[in-house]
Amino acid sequence: MSIVPAYKVKAIDTTAAGDSFIGALTSKLVNSDVIDFNSIENSIKFANKVSSIVVQKSGAQPSLPYLEEVKEIYGEE
Repeated sequence: MSIVPAYKVKAIDTTAAGDSFIGALTSKLVNSDVIDFNSIENSIKFANKVSSIVVQKSGAQPSLPYLEEVKEIYGEE
């Protein structure tokens, strides 16, 4: 078993943290060819990136990033 660390950020509003995590995790898993340990771990890493962006902004819906913003901040997926 592997532990996937969270990103350390200055949180402003955690309202959409969980929803964005689950949405990002699910979107990555749905687009995986095979669901195995590696795809689950990669999906968690992506979800952590999305959630770390979300909590640094105010408001639930306005804080949700587009994929381009995630790539801009954390690099190509």
